[in-house]
Amino acid sequence: HVIKHARARLEDVLELLPGPDFPGGGQIISPAEEIRQAYETGRGSLVVRCKWEVEQLARGQWRVAVTELPHGVSVKQISEEIEALANPKPGLGRKEVTQEQKRMKQFILDQIDQGGVRDESDRKSKLRLVIEPRSSRQNPQQLMAALMVHTSLETRYAINLTWLGLDGLPETKGILEILREWGEFRVATVRRRTQFRLERVEERLHIVLGRLLAFVKIDEIIKLIRGSEDQAEAKSNLQKKYKFTERQAQDIVDLRLGQLTRLDGVKLNDERKALESQRKELKAILGDEKELKRLVVAELQEDAKKYGDERRTLIKTAERAQVERNVVEEPITVILSQKGWIRARTGHAFDLSSLSFKDGDALLQTLECKTTDPVIVLSASGKSFTIDAAAIPAGRGDGAPVNTLVNSSSDDIVWMRSGDLSQPLLMNSSAGLGFVCKLGDLLTKTRQGKDFMKVEEGARAQPPALVAHDKVAALSSDARLLVFPLEEVPVRPNGGVGVQLIALPEKATLASVATTDGKSLAVSGFKRVRKSAVLNQKQIAEHMGKRAQRGKVCDAGFRPDRLGD
Repeated sequence: HVIKHARARLEDVLELLPGPDFPGGGQIISPAEEIRQAYETGRGSLVVRCKWEVEQLARGQWRVAVTELPHGVSVKQISEEIEALANPKPGLGRKEVTQEQKRMKQFILDQIDQGGVRDESDRKSKLRLVIEPRSSRQNPQQLMAALMVHTSLETRYAINLTWLGLDGLPETKGILEILREWGEFRVATVRRRTQFRLERVEERLHIVLGRLLAFVKIDEIIKLIRGSEDQAEAKSNLQKKYKFTERQAQDIVDLRLGQLTRLDGVKLNDERKALESQRKELKAILGDEKELKRLVVAELQEDAKKYGDERRTLIKTAERAQVERNVVEEPITVILSQKGWIRARTGHAFDLSSLSFKDGDALLQTLECKTTDPVIVLSASGKSFTIDAAAIPAGRGDGAPVNTLVNSSSDDIVWMRSGDLSQPLLMNSSAGLGFVCKLGDLLTKTRQGKDFMKVEEGARAQPPALVAHDKVAALSSDARLLVFPLEEVPVRPNGGVGVQLIALPEKATLASVATTDGKSLAVSGFKRVRKSAVLNQKQIAEHMGKRAQRGKVCDAGFRPDRLGD
């Protein structure tokens, strides 16, 4: 289609190619807009899930048979994932499994029996994974939803359309540009092939015409050759007397007499006609670009008819699998320690003076939310994770390390937040880089989290600032303050590196950021004891500038190291 229509649009391509078609089938449940965006930009990810069916058995029993898996997922992988959930093992350096692992084990065993997952794949059924429920009274939809949430029966498949283009360089391109370039490449290939065939046809025709002329004057030519001293002289005499080219003369000298019978003469004449016809066709193709493209399209259609098959992957938009948990909505206060221990206490306005921590640990942050809220945490490496508030250990103990609830490993947790997912944030790192996003952009659906802010080696992600005003205040570790318009900072909902907020000399870092209306700005720091002050409009104006400038020393009567309340 793209070869025939130079002005083809992405919408035209999507009608013919609505989405990827994986060899193992499965179902793409991502909305059409996500597929379109991935094809348009060359990057994205699509949600792919398995295909399954319920098989009714005797006496009201039933079982589930999975017949297709997402691309790149094997039956062995699914079996191992379910086994790991049903029989969890302690993590590295631990003696016991976590409370979360225990809860998950009980949850899985409530769904399926031990040994209730079997691989029945054979020659007849190339893929067949049988799952037997714990009870026939269970809902098959809920059973599969639970397994799809916690295993690779439903997963995201990354699309990265990076390829070597016509310039020979790797580049990420949209599907339309890729098809257009491939079409140009194919047309050029067929043109070279046709040119090659034309050259071979003309070479052969040249030889055939020489043989036909020799056939007519065979007696004279034999006499001339016999009268020559050697082959070189014979070739030279043939070229002089009969105007043969060097190639034709060589062919005649090398020719066997048995090939000059009357029947061979007829065959040569037929071959001449066929070669002249081929030459005419090949020249017509090379002389007309439209004719060349018609040939390319015809060949592709023939290949599709010969090697193509029906689409295997179903494209049908659906919601991602979810497991509903009955959680009582009540207010809680989440407490995060400096060493990454997290716990919850019932109610708000909690008395912090009653808190105790392990030796060498202290309070980092508290957060008031509800048990039904997601709690987003940010690590020093720039990864974001999401924890269900109801899953945070409650009671009067020290809680649990964050890395037992999500896979944050030994990464420090620097910040947590819940509430309005549309709340704008100013992300920042100690290297002075930052960008704007929304709280909801940091949400994740897996324990692995996601790399949201790319942090340079030796730097750390820092607590984001809530965007409430139209100006950004950035404070460096050497007490220089810069205020500039918020519009100079890019919005990056998918995260990234960010741009320089304030210029930093060697060994200096970004101490704090905040937003201000330009009329007042709270600063705090140390001078024997911790002090705070509020800069007025005139004082703030002295520090106004443009993003990435050095800023001026902030004279507040003490050395400030933090902005905001």
